[in-house]
Order: sequence, then C-alpha cells, then structure tokens
Amino acid sequence: MIYLFYISWGLIGLLTFIFGAASLAKIFQTKRIIQTFQMFGYSKGFALGVGLVEFVAVAGLYFQSTRTVSLMVLFVVVGGALFSHWNIKQSVKEMTPAFVALALLLLLSFILP
Repeated sequence: MIYLFYISWGLIGLLTFIFGAASLAKIFQTKRIIQTFQMFGYSKGFALGVGLVEFVAVAGLYFQSTRTVSLMVLFVVVGGALFSHWNIKQSVKEMTPAFVALALLLLLSFILP
C-alpha cells in the first residue's frame, strides 16, 4: 500500500507547517501568542516551553524511531490547548485550529505502522 506512505508523509509535512509555525510564534514570543497565553493565565516562560516542546516533537516526526513519541507529545500539547480554550469558555470557532490539528494527528496515528 504505497499510497499510505505518501499520505503519511503528506500529513507529516502538513503537521510540520502547522506546529512549526505555532512553535516559532511561541519561541519568538509574538504579541498575539503572549496575549493568548496570558488570557489563559499562563506566563511567557510557559509559552516558550510549549513552543520548544512543539518544535522538538515536530522534528521527531521525521524519524521512525521517535515518531510515536512525537505523536504522543503533540497529542498532549493539543489536548492542553483544547482544555485551555474550553476552560475560559471560548467558542468552538476559536478552538477549530486545535481540532484540525487533533484530526490530522489522529489520522497520522492510524496510518502509521
């Protein structure tokens, strides 16, 4: 099933784009990210930590030996994001990016051997 190979690499590329951009925004402490984290009640340092974890986890998706652990880490990050949005009673519309990331992670986890 060679098509699953291509689909999985396409998903990894898409997840790299999503989490790569998000992690860099957190690492470089963009104004919007800091405002969002402060709205959740988190510090700048926590945003930086989450950004670094996302960055390393995305890099881990490219190596078969670390792919499963990276997926689990990204599941936890997305779960934390969804909880944070839900905790301050945000609408589903504001949680949509996290739901999309979760769906892509689930799809990749089912495709990978």
